[in-house]
Amino acid sequence: MKNLTLVIAMFVCALSANAQMDTVRLMFETNKYELTPKHLKEIDSLLAVKSQISRIKIAGHTDNVGSETYNQKLSEKRAATVYKYLSSHGIDTAMLFVKYYGETDPRVANTNSENQAKNRRVDIVSAFVDTESIAKPQAPPPPKQFHLTFSNGVKMNFVEGNYNKTVEAGLIASDVSNGGGGASPVTLITNTTEMRSNNMLTMTTGNEPLISNLICCFNRELCSASKPVEILVPLREPLQCAAENLIYWDQVVDENGRTKWAPGNQKPEIFELEGKRYYVFKGVPPCGCVNFDFKLAPGCGKVDTFTLEVRKNSKKPKLFTKVTIKKVEVEDATANVLYEAEGNGHGGYTLMILDADKEITKFTVRLTDKKNTAYRINAVALAAFQFDKAGNTYYVTKKGLKAYKK
Repeated sequence: MKNLTLVIAMFVCALSANAQMDTVRLMFETNKYELTPKHLKEIDSLLAVKSQISRIKIAGHTDNVGSETYNQKLSEKRAATVYKYLSSHGIDTAMLFVKYYGETDPRVANTNSENQAKNRRVDIVSAFVDTESIAKPQAPPPPKQFHLTFSNGVKMNFVEGNYNKTVEAGLIASDVSNGGGGASPVTLITNTTEMRSNNMLTMTTGNEPLISNLICCFNRELCSASKPVEILVPLREPLQCAAENLIYWDQVVDENGRTKWAPGNQKPEIFELEGKRYYVFKGVPPCGCVNFDFKLAPGCGKVDTFTLEVRKNSKKPKLFTKVTIKKVEVEDATANVLYEAEGNGHGGYTLMILDADKEITKFTVRLTDKKNTAYRINAVALAAFQFDKAGNTYYVTKKGLKAYKK
């Protein structure tokens, strides 16, 4: 294996007449991602001029040895070690942009071991203002940040001076990494019990069910802030859903006062920090509630879709039309799913659940008959219903309803 080499290339940035780009290229041994003393020496030379840097892109790459999935994660680890070193040595995280390409962006074709060695790399591309610009009055340095860690591992980066002193002190005091953890101006909602108590559903404004990864709510006193927040959300391992399918959602309150979610315009970056993998969302407004969810759909494990309805009896698939289903609520506490199913236009309701949680998902069904008699089937499993395999339909019969009369 050839000795590790470092190449520094400089070129004028085509995007700005007043900037130039400086690329530091770190080469790695096979399957390695840790920084060596030689790496650190070259990165430190970049840190020596950090006051002149406006932006840094960190791009991880691999050769084609191993599977695409393995190489994607290896390139992520390589980029993350550089990110961690820079962020812990005075480079503001707001200046850092991380990408990892796996084996998809080789410098040269992976036709032999020599070429493969050239592709095992991290490119650190720094944007500098040029000498002429430096001689002119400079823009103020990036704002300082303070960091908040929650007991469930969620991390947030706030801009100093963006809040009044009382609010900022409350945020800092709730940081568990510094022995805090008391009342916080930020509330994290992480399970269906908390969602229910806050009148929230895991469903979109288009009534599509979601799998909740985290709901974050900011108190009103934070809404006056002019600077956004950076949020790092730990990946739940093992992943039920493909990591790239996580979506940022904005809060929308419907006519019944229940929170649903509209898709935002952010996609997360994903990287490893201190041995853990995170979704990173930058530019989050610290006001109201935001959500980080997956759609309950293929790509999040096996998803079962079926119908729930009321029948006259178990012998024939004929609806009992004297009783109407008013609402069906579906709760999967393991996957953090809480949504209201939609009617199918034929007297039944269409339901979606994760096959892996089929036995533990709970269903609450509210019904009424033509005499306005109410029925409530409260938090029961699918086993409480009869099943028509031919029609892929669960149902309750006219006779079975009697047990649920309120």
